[in-house]
Amino acid sequence: MLSPADETQLQATARSLGMERDWLYNTIALESGWNPRAYNPSGAVGLIQFMPKTLKGMNALSARVAAMVPSV
Repeated sequence: MLSPADETQLQATARSLGMERDWLYNTIALESGWNPRAYNPSGAVGLIQFMPKTLKGMNALSARVAAMVPSV
C-alpha cells in the first residue's frame, strides 16, 4: 500500500502521461516490485524496466518515474 504522498505522485504521473493510475501501478509492481534499482540481464532498468536506449529520449519521464519510490 502506498503512502498518501506516494499515491498523489502516482496519480499525478499517470495523469501527466495520459494513462490510467492502475495501469501504471500494476506495471511498476510487475516489472520491478517497486525497486527503482531493478536490473534485468537484458539491460532493462528501473521501475518500469526500460532499456537504456529507450530512456535516452525520455529524460523527463525517466526522472519522474525514478522518483516514485514508495516510502512505506
